[in-house]
Amino acid sequence: MLLLACGSPTNYVQKGDDFVEQGAFQQGIEQYAEAIRHNPLEFAAFHQRGIAYSSLGMYELALQDFDEAIRLNPKHSCWPSPSCDWPSAPSVSLWKGGPERLAASHHVRGLAYSGLGLYDLALTDFDEAIRLNPTLAEAYSGRSAVYNAIGKSIEADLDIAMAEQLRTGSP
Repeated sequence: MLLLACGSPTNYVQKGDDFVEQGAFQQGIEQYAEAIRHNPLEFAAFHQRGIAYSSLGMYELALQDFDEAIRLNPKHSCWPSPSCDWPSAPSVSLWKGGPERLAASHHVRGLAYSGLGLYDLALTDFDEAIRLNPTLAEAYSGRSAVYNAIGKSIEADLDIAMAEQLRTGSP
């Protein structure tokens, strides 16, 4: 029984999260791939692997994983996988419950689109993340960067101000 638990998808996701937290993104990717091999429906593994791919600038692979994570679990509910409750990976801190969980997926997918220069798609995802969780400062920051990239400095300034206000709690 213990051997099965050690090789469970949840344990591989946790190991991947530990590697990513240490900046060992390739090792994290390998652990997430192992989780997916054991359970191809493990949406948290796809989500977290997408973050690791993005961290390495591998945005196309990241997008594939984010799309698959959203497809597998469009409401981004943690049930039945406890792996998404672990606070070790960057995006997990954004997962509070309900729509906020889906907002995290749109936020990180928006970052990947932005990395590829697909600004319209990035804006769509950042807008959706903000709609689902209007207090997600990271989504405002991401959208601000896209607005800067496309020459919309007024919108960029408004979003960065909103992100700062949300982070500090000051008006």
